[in-house]
Amino acid sequence: MLKVTKLITKFIDERFWLIILFAFLFHLFLILYFSITDFISHDISIWYEISKNLDKEIPFISTNRFVTGATEYPPLFTYFLTIFYPIAKFGRTAFMIAFGIVQLFCWLGLVLLLSKMLKNKLRILGFALAPTVIVFLSRRFDLLPTFLVLFSIYLWVRKKEKISGVVTAAASSLKVYPVTLLLSFLKTKGKNLLQFTIYFSLTFLLIFLPVLFFQPTTIFFPLKQGDYRDDTFVGILRLSGFKIDTSFATIVSIIFLIVLVGLAFFKAHSFLGRTVALIIPLVLTHHYFSPQWNLWFLPLLILSYIDLTKILTFDFISALPFMWGKIAEITGFYPELFSLNSYPSTLLILLRYAFFLYFYVKAIRCEKFGNKQMIFTELI
Repeated sequence: MLKVTKLITKFIDERFWLIILFAFLFHLFLILYFSITDFISHDISIWYEISKNLDKEIPFISTNRFVTGATEYPPLFTYFLTIFYPIAKFGRTAFMIAFGIVQLFCWLGLVLLLSKMLKNKLRILGFALAPTVIVFLSRRFDLLPTFLVLFSIYLWVRKKEKISGVVTAAASSLKVYPVTLLLSFLKTKGKNLLQFTIYFSLTFLLIFLPVLFFQPTTIFFPLKQGDYRDDTFVGILRLSGFKIDTSFATIVSIIFLIVLVGLAFFKAHSFLGRTVALIIPLVLTHHYFSPQWNLWFLPLLILSYIDLTKILTFDFISALPFMWGKIAEITGFYPELFSLNSYPSTLLILLRYAFFLYFYVKAIRCEKFGNKQMIFTELI
């Protein structure tokens, strides 16, 4: 078995960029196929309408100007959608193709960064063809902030703290979770930490300035909130027999979040481990789970010492209900197999959270969380 593994590793090392080229073409094919067949997500449909109607009233959006925060995300994402304004005029298919291609180049950027930070090509290929990457590359924009997060880390270890601060601010203005990167940097003892913080703050303020100027009441962009589904931490407590209503569940989740973030910040030994351990609580304590959130920390796990098989098993378990749901939607075959209250779904939920806690504990307790083949040893 060991001999076979060595042969596979050697084959991948020798033909890595050729394999990546085929992976790139594979993702491009999926983008074109999903776009032409109109295999879209609800979110992309809304983003298309926002992009197309940036100069008009948008009936189902509470605000009608992109500067006031027309989406549920921080303002930079709404600014990002303005790029697609002229393309959206050609229809939803054109918008989806353009949107997918941007995400595809974010994927390529992540592969390039990983290749600059890690010698193990098999692990990088594991990320490039991970289940959540295949499924969500063309349907979500999570690869964009993830690319910025990894790029910021790369710049930091290359002693370019000023640019790293700018990139971290940009990532944090697309989604909330990259703010955890700021906490990780603050815990380090870099001599240019002050410069990083200044450039982060100025960039962050500049991005939010139009919102502050035009409509300050929307500075706190809307966050979805609702009852906690059965695929969450609170849902697991309910399965265990605890009767928890929504208001009490929110209190429990906030306390759980504070405890987990505090432990990660003060107890993690390495920069990489601390960053992973700071992101995971955001996923664990949310009122629902969405598998594309794996993309937030999947590249960081690839850089860790954790076995690749465990990482990809976790990723497959996370993506399986979604993939099965889409297959069942097309074929009509056994659609209730992974419904939230089914036994297979409950088993996957428990396995997924077992993996989450395993990654979290390892990220905190291990003095050297990084992979031995890391190029930048300071991240280990």
